Amino acid sequence: MIRDLAVESGDLKVSADVGLIGAGIAGLVLAARLAQAGLRVVVLESGARDGNAATEQLNEVEFAGKPYEGATKGRARGLGGTSTKWGGALLPFFPQDLEPRPQFGLPAWPVPFSDVAPYIVEVERLFRLQPGPYDQVPFADPPQSEDFVARYAKWPSFRLRNVAQVLKGQIATPQGPQIWLNATATGFDLDRDSGRVRAVVATAPSGNTVVVSASRFVICAGAIESTRLLLWLFASANDQRRQECPAAGRWFHDHLSAPLAEIRTSNPKHLNRLAAFTFQGTTMRSLRYELSPLAQRRYGLVSGFCHIAFAPLRRSGIDDVREFMLSLQRRRPDLTALAHATLDAGYLANAAWWRFVHKQLYWPRPSRFDLHVVVEQLPRAANRIDLSPHTDRYGVPRASLDWQVSDKDTAMLGRLAERFSDFWNASSLDGLGSLHWHTAPSAITADSLDSLSDIYHPSGSTRMGTRAEDSVVDANLSVWNVPNLSITATSVFPTIAGANPTMMLLLFTLRLADHLLDLFGKKN
Repeated sequence: MIRDLAVESGDLKVSADVGLIGAGIAGLVLAARLAQAGLRVVVLESGARDGNAATEQLNEVEFAGKPYEGATKGRARGLGGTSTKWGGALLPFFPQDLEPRPQFGLPAWPVPFSDVAPYIVEVERLFRLQPGPYDQVPFADPPQSEDFVARYAKWPSFRLRNVAQVLKGQIATPQGPQIWLNATATGFDLDRDSGRVRAVVATAPSGNTVVVSASRFVICAGAIESTRLLLWLFASANDQRRQECPAAGRWFHDHLSAPLAEIRTSNPKHLNRLAAFTFQGTTMRSLRYELSPLAQRRYGLVSGFCHIAFAPLRRSGIDDVREFMLSLQRRRPDLTALAHATLDAGYLANAAWWRFVHKQLYWPRPSRFDLHVVVEQLPRAANRIDLSPHTDRYGVPRASLDWQVSDKDTAMLGRLAERFSDFWNASSLDGLGSLHWHTAPSAITADSLDSLSDIYHPSGSTRMGTRAEDSVVDANLSVWNVPNLSITATSVFPTIAGANPTMMLLLFTLRLADHLLDLFGKKN
């Protein structure tokens, strides 16, 4: 059931078994799972059904260090959260990514991969993905080596990337979770003796409020906002809870990416066949070359991957087709974009033929072909989220983000590029084209890369661990010193490994659902 606090009258009070903050990817999946098992679930969502500019202003972040694009471009409020703009790549981490890496002083995650792997099937079923392994597609056999493993992410169709659309049959019914839109969490009622959250107050732009009391609460508002809310809870309690949880807000990190080389080829069709999106039913698959765990240990490298992308040298129908598909994801079909696409009949005809024959996306001609190199950023305590002295419209401090890229980070990017260059030149990839580096990999520095960027995968600032001294949540994602509060967001990841994090977020969210159902005696 969906309600809108902006149009309700008076100050309201509701009770639940579990109260959630955030109706994005993690929040809606968790809410639907818990409600389906019979728990009373209330969800507070700051945005409207389709989002609006006023609530997006609440995402404003102050930068104490390097600007972080994930804070400005990678977030969205509203029903579905960032899934309204999510790219869609789903790929599990390597099991070894959760194991200790003593060469970097990184302990094991408190949860082994085997504990979350069984939920992969449930995620695939939810997004209607083709089942099967992630290291192959039936009609492709790319070259690979001990150092670089070919992996294929799975992407839902654009319409199914929006979790509100995927779960609409469960969230819009009276039996489903009660979701309050335009309900921004603005206060916490914390019992100082037990440390438990008794209630959360949410406020609408109209001034209406709703107070949600519950036995358990979960913050699932995205990495940055979840961290901000936890810090605000500590600050508003005016006690020693922040000192008891020194890791809160610290250890912030992301992936780092840059297009480091141009691939010059005399046969773009063969490159297209290797690296373009491949279709299996409604599932898209994309190739990446991920650095193997063996190579990471052998060369003292962090996780990372390389992928090939195209950049059209003129506007073509693919731009309009993509804009139309994105509009379906946002639930606002853009018929103008669809009409513009039909003006490029030549591209559409070639794309239709290519998809029918090769089951792939056809890259427009002419295009430039780029090699993107992506590495994980090692966690550093100095990279952190804190509360700003400036507040938002509700009087809650804004997030202040101090994020830096170190010389070690860029050195890892260059060393990964060097290893991939050796692999390319020694394999059949060399027959597809030659790599022309914009900057020699050995000379890469943060100052030499104007194109270096994060890729909206924020992690670490509420990281999980085995001790309250250096982590924020335990293996079950419960905040150490707030016993009935959990967090599920990529901020709980101690490291970001070498794959997009959404699959792992969903796996841990489903595991959290089962943990909560156990607590309430509801799990079979």
